Amino acid sequence: LFVNSQFYAYTWWGMKDYKLRGKSEATGIKRKKSYGALRVPQGITLLDPCKVAPIGNFMFNRQQYIYLATLSETTKFREVLRGERTDPIVANMITKEFDPYDLTEEDMAVVPQNTGLFLLSDNVWRYGLTKQPYERYSPVRLRPVFELLDLKQQLRAMDRAVLVGSTNFIVVMKKGSDEHRAQRAELDALAVQAKSVARVPLIISDHRLEIEIVTPKNDTILKPERYNLLNAQIEARLLNMFLPGQTGAGTKADDSIKLAKVVARSLESRRDGLVEAFRNKVIVPTVEKNDSFVGNTELKFHPKRIALSIDPAVMQYIQDLRDRGDVSRESVLDEMEFDQDAEALKRKREKDKYDKIFTPTTVPYDGQNQTGSQNNPGSTDPKGQGRRLGGANPDSFRAN
Repeated sequence: LFVNSQFYAYTWWGMKDYKLRGKSEATGIKRKKSYGALRVPQGITLLDPCKVAPIGNFMFNRQQYIYLATLSETTKFREVLRGERTDPIVANMITKEFDPYDLTEEDMAVVPQNTGLFLLSDNVWRYGLTKQPYERYSPVRLRPVFELLDLKQQLRAMDRAVLVGSTNFIVVMKKGSDEHRAQRAELDALAVQAKSVARVPLIISDHRLEIEIVTPKNDTILKPERYNLLNAQIEARLLNMFLPGQTGAGTKADDSIKLAKVVARSLESRRDGLVEAFRNKVIVPTVEKNDSFVGNTELKFHPKRIALSIDPAVMQYIQDLRDRGDVSRESVLDEMEFDQDAEALKRKREKDKYDKIFTPTTVPYDGQNQTGSQNNPGSTDPKGQGRRLGGANPDSFRAN
């Protein structure tokens, strides 16, 4: 979904028996009802999006999908269609071999030549980012990043060239001065001696030789500031953020809370689309394939709102709605990613098993036993009748 802005899912259907678990909420009796021979999805896998092409009429979502098979896959698929080979996965994935002469001119532009074409069954479905009905593919959301990645690669290559160039150097050896000039024999002897032990290039001459090594400045090599601008643009595209003018990420005017809200809304939108696609392509067909299921389907997920940063005002507003009775306890717990049914079972178990052990303590803490004046020097109960600091009875805490 990130790379191609779409994916092709293949749902594997099979027969399975189900038995209800837990107890009935109305009667509290253990459930015994079971469902036999249900046709349900037993697995979902993803196909290579570069090997599947949508063709046909794109109005009202009436397009079909063909699989672009390789030479080996074409031979295997044909054997399965002719009954010479048994492969239930392939048999449920493809319907028939597609005739390339049925392709339109627009379809031929996206289908490679000399490729085996096979029509996919209804078990294969596609989900992609938002696109127009007449468009064949969803727009690749990372396409604007390609140019930035090229610039970043060029920047890294430039820094590497400077670093490699800085490791090369020349050693210059001089002999003699203006008053005492070096003789040719002395220079030759020095050259022979230096070259016998040197491992780097040498230039041997008298003192009149002057060499200047010109190299680019390396004081800005691998500085984060040179990469932050490109990285900010790439990250903004990946997370669907906005970088208006000089208020983008990494600048002084950056507001991390607002950026977190934008990213959260983008994630929510993408997740809602995935949930809706899963419901329409998996949950609803499951109900339609089984007569035992009646009524409408409902797909729940938690949390419904993605919060990358905690806003105290929003949390206080939710609590105020709960206090006024406008929302349910379940809605409030969903915001904190708690399941009401699970929490109710935990609270019931705590009441039956642990409330007698974890009795409330007083402040300041008055020791382990919390009874008697011997263990509690600050207690007002000299006879040690089991009263806590402040004159409170442990039974009264337990009753409350």
